[in-house]
Amino acid sequence: MGILKALSWVHGRDYRRVMFEFDAKGVVEAIGANKVDSSEFGVIVGECRRFLQMEAGFSLHFVKSRANGMAHVFVMQSQFYASSVKWLSLPAFVDLSLLNVCNSCGS
Repeated sequence: MGILKALSWVHGRDYRRVMFEFDAKGVVEAIGANKVDSSEFGVIVGECRRFLQMEAGFSLHFVKSRANGMAHVFVMQSQFYASSVKWLSLPAFVDLSLLNVCNSCGS
């Protein structure tokens, strides 16, 4: 459901090139396959495919959860902002989180 909501949200804006990264390999593979599935999961997968086909600049990729660490940091921090924010310098939460992500990638 998360990827469908993201695709739907981005489709409603004027973005031309968007790369979606998702850490559920089975879902990414299902969307990439052209199998017809009439289950509830299959209907959602079909809707995701439809959005990706409508927008030539949209792409979907699988990433391992560990590699997706910074994206999760931004998602968690975004709940504190009611509107879009532009930072002129790197926010403190990124400095600390990036250090943690880099340290965990070596282990």
